[in-house]
Amino acid sequence: MAPPETGPAGRWEGRLEAPPVPRILRVHGYRDPARVRRPILRAAEAAAALAPDVAAPVAVWRRFSIAALEPEALHLSSGVSFSGASFARTLRNCTEVAVFILTLGERLDEEISARMQDEPVEALFLDTAGWLSVERATRDLARHLDQVLGPELRTGVRLGPGYDYRGEEARRSWPLEEQHALFSLFVPGEPPVRLLESCAMTPKMSRSGLFGLLAAGTAATDENAGAFPR
Repeated sequence: MAPPETGPAGRWEGRLEAPPVPRILRVHGYRDPARVRRPILRAAEAAAALAPDVAAPVAVWRRFSIAALEPEALHLSSGVSFSGASFARTLRNCTEVAVFILTLGERLDEEISARMQDEPVEALFLDTAGWLSVERATRDLARHLDQVLGPELRTGVRLGPGYDYRGEEARRSWPLEEQHALFSLFVPGEPPVRLLESCAMTPKMSRSGLFGLLAAGTAATDENAGAFPR
């Protein structure tokens, strides 16, 4: 049975540019590219160039009204509820959410695995390039949603299972185990991602979560200003 339709649902496909080589190097502690040994630099350059050729960003999303917000709980109009994540704080002023599942596809995972034995440094940098590309694809998805939502709504904060968020007195976690509830909001087979028993996803370069949706004229607060947890 399909989940309740409380608003638009859609599928997005994107295209990525090569992630900046200096950023790939910084992740691994190389602050000055000019001082990086040539073999290391070549491996980073090769990974950056390959990433957009083997990544195929695609996401599915569904929109739901917020039925109720509690300090540690989010209740959706579909009947699904989530716990943790200081929802009352992080989704303050939001009236709806757009739940999404995004992936860069299987080929990037395969290219990383194929290099692990003979080209481990390039494999490591390609893995980093992949996660930087997931960040970029997530931002591109948010921009896409801003376009399709129309002039009355805009995306705010992004939340995801497995992350910690600031609460009124302490940080609170959105348990990774709630991936199951998130995936239940989609028709079986609809997401381009498979959820494992461990609540990890395959392909590896995938992300799930939700965007809080704000009225276009609503002033953003520190909690819903479009932050992206790292």
